[in-house]
Amino acid sequence: MATWSSRIVQQVQQVQSQEFRQYLMSTHFWGPVANWGLPLAAIADSKKEPEIISPKMTIAMCIYSAMFARFAWMVKPRNRLLLACHLTNESVQLFQGYRYIKYYHFGGREKKLMEEIKNEENKENTGNKKENKENKENKE
Repeated sequence: MATWSSRIVQQVQQVQSQEFRQYLMSTHFWGPVANWGLPLAAIADSKKEPEIISPKMTIAMCIYSAMFARFAWMVKPRNRLLLACHLTNESVQLFQGYRYIKYYHFGGREKKLMEEIKNEENKENTGNKKENKENKENKE
């Protein structure tokens, strides 16, 4: 069984190899690296309000990522970095689609509106209580 130090030496030798340097200068590396902007943007958008979700774009991105995930798996040699990118994007886009459907078709929008109405009523009631308290103090 190899020791940790010998494994580290093997990894360093692999990174220093001509084959690995050629990989770093190929489209098999830089294409997926550039493509990671798509899932990272979708992940960032998942923290925003569901009102900004475009259902047409979400569907298009799901189809796009599914097609290119298959491509990344079928191409020889397999491009695992591209596959990971598109599987991540597919997952996040499906989540965005779920958020859209939940918000617009399963009562999410109505629930948000009710919460906003309650918050405004609470602000008004709080304001009225302060005014009543001030009026009582002024009368005394």
